[in-house]
Amino acid sequence: MEIKSALVIFFSPTGATRKVVSSFVQGMNIDNIQIVNLNLSKERAKLKLTISSDILIIGLPVYGKRIPKFLYPFLTNIEGNNKPVVLITVYGNISPGWAMEELYVITRRRNLRAIALGKFIGEHSFSVSALPIAKGRPDQADLSEAKMFGKLTGEKLMAAQGIEDAELKLAKPLIVGNMITFLHAIFPQKSGNIFTKLPSINVNLCQMCGICVQSCPKQAIDRNDLSIRRDLCIRCFSCVKNCPSGAREIKFKKKIVVTWFLNKQGRFSKKPEYIL
Repeated sequence: MEIKSALVIFFSPTGATRKVVSSFVQGMNIDNIQIVNLNLSKERAKLKLTISSDILIIGLPVYGKRIPKFLYPFLTNIEGNNKPVVLITVYGNISPGWAMEELYVITRRRNLRAIALGKFIGEHSFSVSALPIAKGRPDQADLSEAKMFGKLTGEKLMAAQGIEDAELKLAKPLIVGNMITFLHAIFPQKSGNIFTKLPSINVNLCQMCGICVQSCPKQAIDRNDLSIRRDLCIRCFSCVKNCPSGAREIKFKKKIVVTWFLNKQGRFSKKPEYIL
């Protein structure tokens, strides 16, 4: 299969997923690239996206073991046209959850054919100086692995006779779809809200630069007083990570319990995994 063009779709409020996806694309060595940045509400508002490029690459972060729910309206309106798709999820070294399985089911139902799956690690959204979780990741080793993943995917497609030859043969996709539906029913929709408070602001440090307002993917921050709408905040903490003066802060609910849990779950450095 000859691949000359790619459509790259990603959501990456703190930049980790974007770095992994960019390295993957470099490895594939495709010149004709179109990008859809789902950080931007105008991109998410598109009612229908028909895939005309030779391949689709989707990169999403894992929030509470799942892909961000508010991306569903966009993802479920993609028209795949039987095109190959690469799926990449990025999690904070705690658990990859079932986000990949969830994304696989969605894209399969949208007439896309998965030819490669990758799970990578990025710095956890809750990571702070007192509680570093996958600090600095994806690091250079992660990005080199993502680039190699892209190279191997490109080689696989070049050797394939057609999409049937390249497509991953995953067992029992309908059972997986039913499992995802069940897990959705029993797992909290906004688990980040359980562990953290709304990002607070130190008015003595704030420079009123507006970067937090611009970087918020949900447009949850008021431009005038910089307050945050509780009903819109998804606890991605883009406002904290991108603040140049360190004026915003992550605060945990039941700090002792949450700190113990995150330390226990994230103490071992996990490595990227991919299937071709």
